[in-house]
Amino acid sequence: MKSSLIKFGRYIIALVVLCLLIDTTVIAADELYRFTHNDHDTLVIGEITSIDADTLEIKAEHHIVSSSDLYANGRKQLKPQIVTVAISNVIWFESKEVGDYVIASLDKKDDIYNVAWGIYDIDSLDYKTLKVTAYTPEDSAMLTDFVNRDGLLQLDISNDAQVPPANQKSHNPINYGLFVACGVGFVVALFGMALLIKKRQCAK
Repeated sequence: MKSSLIKFGRYIIALVVLCLLIDTTVIAADELYRFTHNDHDTLVIGEITSIDADTLEIKAEHHIVSSSDLYANGRKQLKPQIVTVAISNVIWFESKEVGDYVIASLDKKDDIYNVAWGIYDIDSLDYKTLKVTAYTPEDSAMLTDFVNRDGLLQLDISNDAQVPPANQKSHNPINYGLFVACGVGFVVALFGMALLIKKRQCAK
């Protein structure tokens, strides 16, 4: 009986880990799609020139405008020469230093910009030859190709048909199905564990 309980426990742990991994993949794909489809006010290539407790400053070298627009009527793309970016999400900024080259998807609010769909390290300011460092080698290669072509998309991300409307900032609708499936599996596992515990108690 103890062995059965341990197996169920392992099953639950594996299920939770699988759900987290799947959801992370979907979120990453959604971010990359929006990053490459003009779902921001500007996509800037530049050098970080200063960093303080709340903001960093990027001097723009080039701006990318995608050939494929998420918005039916197009979203106006800004081309600022200097951008002050709020450090609102430390995950994006924890390793950034003055002198770093970056490509940043940004939304403007008053005089401050916020990261919209990511800020990635690049190895130079020449958009024609630079390399992007993203989540995975595949993502890095896709973004590098996108930038080197100055926003000309050859292939959209594989799950582009699942991207929500442009005015909806939530993540991909597939998430709801994944959560439901994971939830059902979790409930079934708990129910099975409860039955085993009950049988064990009755056996005593």
